[in-house]
Amino acid sequence: FLSKRRKQNAYLLLSTFVEKLHSRRLLHRVCAYPWVGCSQTVDSYLKKLCDVPGQDQIDAAYRARYAFNISRSDYKTAGETMGTLCFNLSCRVDEHSSRVMVPALKKQADICLASINAYSLIDEQFAFFKPPNAGSHV
Repeated sequence: FLSKRRKQNAYLLLSTFVEKLHSRRLLHRVCAYPWVGCSQTVDSYLKKLCDVPGQDQIDAAYRARYAFNISRSDYKTAGETMGTLCFNLSCRVDEHSSRVMVPALKKQADICLASINAYSLIDEQFAFFKPPNAGSHV
């Protein structure tokens, strides 16, 4: 068993590794490692990268998290990831423009389809999407 200090160092190293992959635009490589016993932690680091507002690689972070969860057969989380990206894109479009260009619509459609594909791989009773901050829009 790892001591508390060694465990903290291990988490710090793991976090740094994921962040370095992200900063070097190599986040897609996160799927190449087995992550035995720490895939939940890796997913939480990937989720944090998706939650950084204004970053230029936001789509890459979401796509890497989606691919990571597909590779570990966590289809619910993969669906939620792309559903959140689709939701955020539609909110961004609503805020910044009164019209939407076709490339932006295609991007949203592709992201929505990725979410639907992931959800189609799980039992229907668990295949639902709760938009971010859904409780505050009621």
